[in-house]
Amino acid sequence: MDSKHYIEPSKEDGKKRRNATVKEVAQLFRDQGYQCALTGEPLEPEVASIDHIVPLARGGDNTVNNMQCVHIIVNRMKNTMTQEAFVEWCTKVAKHTHKGTF
Repeated sequence: MDSKHYIEPSKEDGKKRRNATVKEVAQLFRDQGYQCALTGEPLEPEVASIDHIVPLARGGDNTVNNMQCVHIIVNRMKNTMTQEAFVEWCTKVAKHTHKGTF
């Protein structure tokens, strides 16, 4: 495989990791049952987006193990947050806007 399929070694272990292929991403979409990984909403191709579970800006990589399919709006809102931080903020918003129902 040529060098365009590999990313720089991880700072933690020094191993090169292969970038996810289109085939792997398509399989991920199927494995998720064509649903958003964070909302469970059905995903049509025109609103599906690939999210890095650990954002690239926070040291994540482009392997399929660090990817999930989400709705494009969810991906835009998550931006560079970790999944845990994003869920925490969503919970705060929901609690604040739905006082007495949480």
